Amino acid sequence: MLIDGGAFTPANIVEAGSITRDELTHALTPPLGPFTEEELQAHYLSAHADVSVQAQASVMSAIKRSYMPATGGGWVTTIGFDRHMAVLEAFLDYNPDTDLEALRIPTWILMARDSFAPRTSDPVDSWADARRKVDYKVWGKTNIALQHWYGAVHDVPLYWPEQVAQLISHAVVSSAITSGMFSFDGGKDTLA
Repeated sequence: MLIDGGAFTPANIVEAGSITRDELTHALTPPLGPFTEEELQAHYLSAHADVSVQAQASVMSAIKRSYMPATGGGWVTTIGFDRHMAVLEAFLDYNPDTDLEALRIPTWILMARDSFAPRTSDPVDSWADARRKVDYKVWGKTNIALQHWYGAVHDVPLYWPEQVAQLISHAVVSSAITSGMFSFDGGKDTLA
């Protein structure tokens, strides 16, 4: 199961040629922190300035789940700035296309899609273009199910953590049943 990741990465966006690696790294670098609520909003909402207040609140509600209050006040990333940057560098180094093409096992790709794509003067939205290309990457591959979840602009698990947890649990149990690892014992369902 690939949840809002794995099917495309920032490396795909850089390779498309509309933005450089340095520009994308700068755009995806969080504030060092600790920082105020206003600084956090200014950093993330600049790309969504022309959408509704409700849409902006939705963006911030999801993004704030990846931050926590700092000891002396303000906000910091939950994984820390250095680890965040290491993850970003890994995404910029890794193009998943070869691995996606080689997949032969049943795979479920769950991908976030904007229901309120921000308007921009740029005729090509690099992120939306990378998401669209996933459809072509998996076209005709009967072992891959692609599902779009609309209304999330940043990480499906941050928007719907309970639903994602239930889907993972269901996938694990379903896989265990079909592989014979699941048994029914005195009315209790157990993993063997």
